[in-house]
This record gives sequence, structure tokens and C-alpha cells, in this order.
Amino acid sequence: MHMPFHEDDLDANYVLGGLSKGKYQRRTKNRVFVNRSLRLDKIKYFGFDMDYTLATYKSPQYEALAFQILRDRLIESGYPQELSQFEYEPSFPVRGLWFDQQFGTLLKIDQYGNILMCLLGFNTLPSEKINEMYPNQFIKFEKDRTHVMSTLFDLPEIYLLACIIHYMQSNDDYIKEPTGVKYQSLYISYKSILQDFEEAMNWMHNGELKKRTVENIEMYIEKNPKLLVLLDKLKTENTYVFLLTNSDYHYSNAVMSYLCDLPDKDGTIRHWTSYFDYIVVDAKKPVFFQEGTLMRAVDMVIDFKTFL
Repeated sequence: MHMPFHEDDLDANYVLGGLSKGKYQRRTKNRVFVNRSLRLDKIKYFGFDMDYTLATYKSPQYEALAFQILRDRLIESGYPQELSQFEYEPSFPVRGLWFDQQFGTLLKIDQYGNILMCLLGFNTLPSEKINEMYPNQFIKFEKDRTHVMSTLFDLPEIYLLACIIHYMQSNDDYIKEPTGVKYQSLYISYKSILQDFEEAMNWMHNGELKKRTVENIEMYIEKNPKLLVLLDKLKTENTYVFLLTNSDYHYSNAVMSYLCDLPDKDGTIRHWTSYFDYIVVDAKKPVFFQEGTLMRAVDMVIDFKTFL
């Protein structure tokens, strides 16, 4: 199966010999590297997620929006009004950090559990301090203690966690303790801060972030005409293409309608559902794969779900 390419994608050292034989080779930066061989001609089903896969969110605009919504929600919930001074800084957060709910630190860990970097707020802790908190600068994963932030959706949370802890650490009104801070008669543990974050994150992702994204969709989501070419190429008589997303139908319909609002070769604009053989929304991954979830059919006119 040959995918569409542009002349700029080609390796100049390969062009003369390769194209004359009906072959081509992409430049190294444009190739896909795999850990094991895969015969795509043997694959019958091609599945896609929507968020951060088919729908590429513009960075840092999208993360800044999520940061603002999350920050304001926490302020409404009782966190200091002074947090409104913080704005999203895209150069700070990276995926894969751990948040230690015991000490309030952000940790960069290697595959063996060795601590490569330790931050308390915006401050990088020295080796001596790390050894006091983590003997041999090592930590093992504990579900009740370590919170792993490994997705692009986690970037605003990482930075806001650092902002809040830095604010409390640098403010003399807060008495610093090993596992939290005291403000007047109130003790605030780092574990409780994360719990507040998780509640605010769930609230944001269940409605407000999607609502604000759809209201200004061109600002937050990339539109790429190559996407439709790809989906059409994959969907043949012998192969099937499906969409499997955790997003609800209303949001999925808005995003996919925007992405597919491009004319076909004959000038017509096809409905986005025509690019897929199967579509699953509200999938509830990873439970969908682990245990299975209840399947209901969606009435696309009134967004009403009926049991299958």
C-alpha cells in the first residue's frame, strides 16, 4: 500500500535509482521506525483514537486553555486568589513525571526507579536533600503514593501542581511540614492537594474544556487535508477502519465534522462517519479493553443512546 508523499519527503541519494523502479524512500526524519517487523498488508482492521491522534490539538494554546480552566476552578473551590497570577509556561512540563503525594515532589524517574531529577515547586532539590527523602535516590511505584502523569492531557496539571506548591513553599503564611503545609489552623497535605486536582480535572474534562474548545475550534485543533487521504487509502474492500474514543458523541461529532469539512476530489464534502466502518464513542478505555463496556447505539439526530 503506497501512501501519498511529497518530493521534499524523499531521500535525494535514493531518488535516481529508486523512482525509476517505481520505489521511493522517505528522508530519515519522515520515516516510521518500529521495534519489530509488521506486515501492514496482513492487517484487516485499522483503529484510531480521536484526541491527540486524528485530532491534533494546537500547542501551547490548548494546554494554556486547560491550565486556565483548571486554575480558575481550584480558586473557586477555595484555593488562594493569588494563583490567578500564574500563566501556563509550555517549557516547564514534560510527560512521564511522577507526583509523590507524600512529599509533594515532581520526580523524573528512569526505568529502574532511580531518581534523575526532583522538584519541589519550581526548585530543583540538591542530592543531599533527595537522599534524605529517598534513600539511595530510589523510589518504587506505589499506587496510593505515586501519581504518574504520562499523557499530553497531563501537562497543564503538572505545571499547575508546581505553581501551587511553589506558592505555598515561598509564602511565609504557610508553615512547611514534610508531607504538607499548615495555614492558620488548617493542615493541607500534598495528598489532599492531588485529590482536589483530580476532582477539578474530572469536572473540566467532563464538559468545560470540550465546550470552550468547540466554541473556538480553529484556535485549538489542527486541520490536515492529508488525514482524509489516509483514511480513504486504508479503507478498502479487504480492510476496515474504526474510530474508538473516550469522548462523547456530541464532542466527537463537532471535532470530526470540523476535521472532515474538506472537499473531496469531485468537490463534495462527505459526512465524517463515511470514513469509518465502525465508530465507538464513550468507550471508557482502558476498561473497554480489559473488561468490556456496555454497548449502546447513538441516535445521531437527537444524541439519544439505546441499548444494543
